Amino acid sequence: MRNKFLIASVFLMFIMLISGFVFAHDNKVMHPITLSGKATKLLIDKTGGGNNPQESSYYEVYENFYINMPADYHTGNGNFDRSKITKKGTLGSIIEDDGTRPTNHFLNPYNPPNYEPWWGAIAVNSMEWGKPLWQAAFDEYANGNKELAYQNLGQVCHLLEDTTSPPHVHGDFHVFGSGNYEKWCLPSADLNNAETQQRLIYFEDLYNIGNPQIKAITSYNSAFLELATYTYDATKIQGHLNRDASNPVEGDLGQMFIPGGVTYLNYVDPDLIDWNGYWHIANVGYYERFGFSDDWWEINSSGYYYIENCNYAIPDRYVNTARGINIDNVQAHQSISYYWAGYPENLIVKTDEYIAGLMKYFYDSVNEPPYAKQVTVIQSGTCYDAFWDWAQGQTSRTLTPDTQQARNPQAVSGQNDAII
Repeated sequence: MRNKFLIASVFLMFIMLISGFVFAHDNKVMHPITLSGKATKLLIDKTGGGNNPQESSYYEVYENFYINMPADYHTGNGNFDRSKITKKGTLGSIIEDDGTRPTNHFLNPYNPPNYEPWWGAIAVNSMEWGKPLWQAAFDEYANGNKELAYQNLGQVCHLLEDTTSPPHVHGDFHVFGSGNYEKWCLPSADLNNAETQQRLIYFEDLYNIGNPQIKAITSYNSAFLELATYTYDATKIQGHLNRDASNPVEGDLGQMFIPGGVTYLNYVDPDLIDWNGYWHIANVGYYERFGFSDDWWEINSSGYYYIENCNYAIPDRYVNTARGINIDNVQAHQSISYYWAGYPENLIVKTDEYIAGLMKYFYDSVNEPPYAKQVTVIQSGTCYDAFWDWAQGQTSRTLTPDTQQARNPQAVSGQNDAII
């Protein structure tokens, strides 16, 4: 126990030192605008506010989240002025990455009951980390402090958005790396960067042609676990490695990284005795070289692999047999990050759908729609009453004669049969 505590303490100090170098989804553009912003637009567009946001029943959400980047927020050269963010929901999506908070932004859906990454001794999974924020959003709203309520909601949105980032569900701390998925999504925070501009246009196109729909959220936990599971399954690659230079790999991994391809996979046996042999994916990195697998690795000894440096992985074909996907990539020459973000895995659009659903779920929960508590029917001079107690889950009742109250059916719009 003492050793575990010591290791955890050392690792915590290490995290504090390098937290600024962890490549999470950018919290200046990706989280607040591309993800939370597009989700807000989806919610407003699908609820009657496409032409005028005020016509949406969820206009209050719009008042607390930006759809587009506010003027003067980007000050140039990748610098941003946080003081220009006056909508508190958007601010929440930004500040959730402050300090060492990102260490709690991971969720492995296949590691119950704690769903934590390998450094779980000093951190909790993102679903648990967000629960106090989620409850605070409800509490502040009930107390009339709506701005702080939406700030807490924005922080929870950030956490849910991270469950569609492959590193966050595969326990990949992705420190210092430039080849990971999140770096592909936003190559540079400088909006004048040509590659960044290209990527933001691509995400806009994904929203416009992807036909996103608001996801029906039934509970806080289900939203996190469903989305994390989807991401995990979409970004694991089936394969079987052989200690054979002539046939190093089979399965989906073998179809993707063929000999002679731009990104090929080979087996290297330095001294021809196998004990120190390793596998290598060109431009990506090594598996089991000197006992380490930092660039790509097998997940849970399951015959599936995760590639950290996915930006540099350009397969001959993009294959996910379990999901019925096999796409030629010879002409497109795209990395697997491209296929994860857009078609066919659609992680960006999936994010928009779930975040819009979470926003709707929150608003509906704190603003219950009107409902009937009592129905009175007068029929042929007899009065019938029924009462509902929705808090107890009563959604239907049988009308019974009311003999306690005298009613005059003629007084109800002059009709003998009437419903009040």
